[in-house]
Amino acid sequence: MRLLAIISSGLLLSGCGAAQFASAPSMPNDTESKAIRSSIYTTFASLKLPGSPEISPLHENKALGTPADFAICLRSTGGNGKYVVFLISQGKVVDYRSAVGLDRCNEQTYAPLRKP
Repeated sequence: MRLLAIISSGLLLSGCGAAQFASAPSMPNDTESKAIRSSIYTTFASLKLPGSPEISPLHENKALGTPADFAICLRSTGGNGKYVVFLISQGKVVDYRSAVGLDRCNEQTYAPLRKP
């Protein structure tokens, strides 16, 4: 009887560990990445920022209380010094906002964002 209780406990605990690995965030695939860049470009155009858009690489989102595992920062060559961060989850843009210090947009490298 004790052996059965030990085996049951082990199986229950091993199931919890597997669920943790199964829910690990995944990077967007190529199709999702194209859709993300297109969404960012459309948002840039709607914000009417001066200059041309530049984006950072996809990186881990370290800002607390946000609904995403990854982020991409946007800046404009217009020189206004403001950044916009796009929050990425499950291969989609789930939100965007003005960047704050925890987003670390000022530490990123940037490349031109081409029109889709």
